[in-house]
Amino acid sequence: MTGKRFPHLGLRISYDGADYLGFQRQARGKTIQAELERALLILLKSKHQFLFTSRTDAGVHAFDQWGILLNSLEAFLKLSDKAKRHFLISMNALLPETIRVWSVFRLREDFHPKTSVTWKEYHYSVVFGPAPDPITKDHSLWICRRLNLPLIKNAMAKIEGKHDFASFATRAKRYQGKTLRHILRARLVVKNHPFLKGTKILSFQVRGAGFLHNMVRGIVGTALEIGAGRGHSMQKILGAKSRIDAGVNAPAYPLCLVQTFVSKDFVKKII
Repeated sequence: MTGKRFPHLGLRISYDGADYLGFQRQARGKTIQAELERALLILLKSKHQFLFTSRTDAGVHAFDQWGILLNSLEAFLKLSDKAKRHFLISMNALLPETIRVWSVFRLREDFHPKTSVTWKEYHYSVVFGPAPDPITKDHSLWICRRLNLPLIKNAMAKIEGKHDFASFATRAKRYQGKTLRHILRARLVVKNHPFLKGTKILSFQVRGAGFLHNMVRGIVGTALEIGAGRGHSMQKILGAKSRIDAGVNAPAYPLCLVQTFVSKDFVKKII
C-alpha cells in the first residue's frame, strides 16, 4: 500500500488527568488536547485538525488514548531525517511531565475515531480496608465500610452484553434516545494488598465498544451502593432507563482508560 492511503499521523498517549479539565480542548482551562496541539504545531510548523478516540472527563487518566492528526503525513515527511528520527523524543520534551506520547504511527485514510475502534477498556481502582494507601491515594478511592463483594461481582456481570444504559448517562437528553451500548466485559477483580494487611485492591474493569458520558463512573458508583446493601438490583436499574434509579457517580480520579483496541489493518509503522 502506498503512503497516500495512510495520510494521518496517529499518537498513543498517556496522561495523569488530575490537573486538566478533561481531554477535549475548552475555551477556558487546561486540557490535554491543547497541550498536544501546541507541541505538534511547533514540530510540524503547520496546523492540522486533531481528533481523538475518547473524551475523558476532568480528573480521569489514561494509559492508551489515541489522537489523530488529519492529513499530517506530508508535513511530517518534510522534516529532516534527524527531526523524523527524534520526533517522539522532541514531542515529549515539549509536553508537561503529566502527558507523554509513547507511539507515533500512520493511520489509514478511512480511519474514524468512533467507528474504527473495536473496543476501549476502563479500570477503576478502589482500596478496601481500614486505612487508605498513602502511595496510591491520588489514583484510588478508599472505602472502609462493609461491602458484599460477591454481590458486586454479580452486579457487574449483569451489565455485560447489549443494553440501554440510559440509567447511567449523566446527560441522557443529548443522546436523543440512542443510549444502547455493547459491553464486552465487566468484572470486579479482587486482590490482596501486597503490603497493607487486611486491605484489598478492587479493580472494576469495563470493556465496551462505546460509552455514554460518565457511564463507567455511574456503573461503579451503583455497584458499590449495591454492595453496601443499598439500592435496587442492577437488572431493575437497567430496566428503569432513568438516571435517578441508579447510584451516584463514583469520583473521577481513580478512573483510567487502560487500552484502546484498533485493528492492525488501520495502522502502519511510522518511517
